[in-house]
Amino acid sequence: DEKIQRAIAYVCTSDYEGLSNSLLEAMAIGLPCVTTDSGGGGARAVIKDGENGYLVPIGDVDAMVNRIQRLVEDRNLVNKLSENASKIRERLSREIICKEWESLFISNAAFWYMPIGLFNLFFMTFFVNPSSK
Repeated sequence: DEKIQRAIAYVCTSDYEGLSNSLLEAMAIGLPCVTTDSGGGGARAVIKDGENGYLVPIGDVDAMVNRIQRLVEDRNLVNKLSENASKIRERLSREIICKEWESLFISNAAFWYMPIGLFNLFFMTFFVNPSSK
């Protein structure tokens, strides 16, 4: 835990990665993140390149080294990225996520019932009361 908090950055070089828990945890404790823009899109969903971390093209070793070197050499940059990275705690807080789920279910409530209602209308019209054709 102490070693992690002394780290200058979180680095991920995966070619394919979903939304990584370790990435989210690193951001939450304020570590600037340097990660590949890998298939799966997880990093792209939370990293704003140059604002709260860096996205590096897969296989671009020079770009990865460059971004890490920037962090080693520029403490102000580390502080800026660190502050912005830690905002993920607010963005993914329990309260925010629950409100988003609630909103999704409420806004789509009619959708969940409509197919059944349409099926019942169709069934009643054509099978139960065939004379109404």
